[in-house]
Amino acid sequence: IYVDCDGDGELQAGGDRDERVAPGQPFRLVDEGWTARVSAPSGSTVTFERVASAPPPVVRSWPEGPPRPTPGVARTPPAESLETLLERFAAEASAPVQQRLRTLTLIGDTGTPEAFDALLRIADAEEDPLGDSALRALGNPAFLAERGKRLAGLARKVDREDAHALSQALFMAGHPDRDAIYVDLLRSSDPTVVGAAARWLAWSDSEAATEAIVAAVEGSRSPEVRHSAYVYGARGLLAGPPIETVLRAARDSYAPLRAEAIGDLGLIGHPKALPLALAEAEERPVLPGTGRVVCGILGAAGTPEAVAALLGLLEVRDLPPAVHKAAVDQLRLVRSGSSVAVLTKALDSRDPSVRAAVAEVLSGWSEPAVTEALLKRARKERDADVLPLLLEALGDHGDPEAVDVLERHARSREPAVRTAAIRGLARIGFDHDEVRAFFLSLLDSREWVDRVLALDAARAAGDLELVPDVVDSLDHPQWQVRLAAVEALGALRPREAALPLIDRLEVEPERRIRDAIGRALLGLT
Repeated sequence: IYVDCDGDGELQAGGDRDERVAPGQPFRLVDEGWTARVSAPSGSTVTFERVASAPPPVVRSWPEGPPRPTPGVARTPPAESLETLLERFAAEASAPVQQRLRTLTLIGDTGTPEAFDALLRIADAEEDPLGDSALRALGNPAFLAERGKRLAGLARKVDREDAHALSQALFMAGHPDRDAIYVDLLRSSDPTVVGAAARWLAWSDSEAATEAIVAAVEGSRSPEVRHSAYVYGARGLLAGPPIETVLRAARDSYAPLRAEAIGDLGLIGHPKALPLALAEAEERPVLPGTGRVVCGILGAAGTPEAVAALLGLLEVRDLPPAVHKAAVDQLRLVRSGSSVAVLTKALDSRDPSVRAAVAEVLSGWSEPAVTEALLKRARKERDADVLPLLLEALGDHGDPEAVDVLERHARSREPAVRTAAIRGLARIGFDHDEVRAFFLSLLDSREWVDRVLALDAARAAGDLELVPDVVDSLDHPQWQVRLAAVEALGALRPREAALPLIDRLEVEPERRIRDAIGRALLGLT
């Protein structure tokens, strides 16, 4: 059963507005609880009844992250001795990096104190990624007996360059003090160090770990540290961060952190996601990362208010191209009637870039009211960049009502306008008498570009009565016209075109056209 739960006049079954209802199961309608049942054998009648309390709003669970490694897993020592492996590593100085990385892993697998010390020397001597990988190779539980204190000391005094490698080594070795060390590192002022510690601490999934990560997200004075603790730590918790922490981060003064948290609220379908995204859409300047997240949430909501906010973003001067694309892409997904009404109204925006974007979006919405709005705008549009988009949208609709406007602009002196109008007429098709007459006249045009457009339209029409006019273009001096004529005949496949094509093949200088003729003749025979 479908129920219009948000009252927008549409039945949605996607994004954050799932209006499917299981018979007999309570569902939420605003703040009330209801049940629905099919009360007629034919299915023509549905009965609704209130229930005592409304079910809670649906909040999707936190998405499961990547597989988690197990700390403290014993390694199998290699067959070669440490001396052999070190000699091999030195001899591989000019070998591919991946080969040297495999040798470093084998050195770490030996698990001896001498191997630990050798890896530290290599880390000091080599540039990354070899130096970084040498530190990661310290994550062997066999090192703990004699070098556990040394590993802990290195991790406690870690700098940003080595933070991720040593934090990982501490975790993979299964060091008993690793969580305490990570908690200490969360107090660092360096976001890289905090991010590394938070990532591996989150995988312990202890209550103390969660508290320490939340404290860093909510309590640090450094916005970069708050951001790192959230992205690498709070997000990595098995059940996700406490929702209160996400909501607080979504209101943080630091825009990158707000973007991450608002995006996460949208990901789990939290009811606060849309209000926060609407508020964020008013912030200036619009940052690329934040803007893309906001566009995604507004597009998923698809309400008139959300559509208006997306349109408002398009009016922003110096809007990052990535955000502009995201806004237009999301507007293309709008399908509710009340929201489309907001789009058609925006065709009268004073901002040409908004009118252009809306014209592109409405090209995919074939409905009489939308076509009427596009026609009205096209009749008074003066912007040379917007008008072609309006004409192409009208062509996509394929409504004969647009023929007069398209035909008038097909005689424009502006090449982009004329081309868009001709393409629009081609989409409407040769079945319309005026369109057919127009393209027949175009097949004799002095402008070779117009002839190509007419021939492409003839190919799409599939009308065999056009064959004589198409054959006449086989001898045109412009090679693009000849190619379009051959391709049109190849699609129409008329028997009477075989001999003209053979005649053309004997004199055609362009190889690509000879190839096209060969394909056309193959199709004919």
